[in-house]
Amino acid sequence: MRMRKFSTGFSFIVLSTMALVSGTPAHATLIDKISGVVNGDVILLSDIERFERTITLRKELDPLFGFSDELEGTKASRDKILDFLIQEKLITQTFKIADAEVEQEVQGVQRSNNLDRAQLLEFLKTKGFTFNEYFELMRVGLAKRNLLDREIRTRVNVSDDDVRNYFYNNALKNSKVPLEYSLQLIVISPKTFKTSEAAQDAAESALRALKQGESFAEVAKRVSDDPSAQNGGEIGFFSTETLAEPLRSAVHKLQIGNISEVLKGPNGFMIIKLLDARSTETEKLKAEKEQIREQLAKEEYKKQLFLWAERARNTAYVHLN
Repeated sequence: MRMRKFSTGFSFIVLSTMALVSGTPAHATLIDKISGVVNGDVILLSDIERFERTITLRKELDPLFGFSDELEGTKASRDKILDFLIQEKLITQTFKIADAEVEQEVQGVQRSNNLDRAQLLEFLKTKGFTFNEYFELMRVGLAKRNLLDREIRTRVNVSDDDVRNYFYNNALKNSKVPLEYSLQLIVISPKTFKTSEAAQDAAESALRALKQGESFAEVAKRVSDDPSAQNGGEIGFFSTETLAEPLRSAVHKLQIGNISEVLKGPNGFMIIKLLDARSTETEKLKAEKEQIREQLAKEEYKKQLFLWAERARNTAYVHLN
């Protein structure tokens, strides 16, 4: 009895030719199913199943796998896997890798591990993988490395200020350790203007200058009525308990390096810049600094990868079945 394959909608089934000819009822056997289409390339149910089976190999070869926390640990849902494979299709369609490039990479792995092709094949077999699976995942890995190098890496920069902000606003969030903040201050006093409205306008004008890139120190020297003006507005370190409102509330909302909006206080209109923060936990910050930097970089990589995929998806044809 001959068997032939034909498609109905998005599912591929196998039917008996004799049943089709004779009209005798037959049992349809599902052999695969299209789960999604990306610019004409299909993602099959078997691709999702292969993902589940080769996940340990992916961890070794896919430089972006570590940014997908939802795929690690507990068993990932098939919807999450499908989303990941759609993103992967968009990447491999954009960054095409020829067989020769993959072969060169495979040979490099063999050399670095002192293996010939037969030994590599045997090693993969013991792990439950085929050479074709290894070869194709190597191709995917190369495409993703190109994406990282050309589109994402240059957009990720974690500064020391970012690290300190995270440490003081997160790591010490529930700590009872007192914090001190280093500030720059601009004060515009209504006493030096005809009306309070004129003083406020001057403060708003100073804020616009800061937002346009003029240094806080220069603006403070030019317009501030506070004695700190001659020092560029720097007033040193203060604990929040010693700061009057609205400075206290404003400081809590700022990140290191940020500038407040115009604040209305008892002495006039004020603008502050948070220069730094410190506590008795300085040694803890030193110990955790690189770990925090790595964590923040990972989060930024994930953000940039998501943005790239969103842009790519907006110009692509993606159909989910």
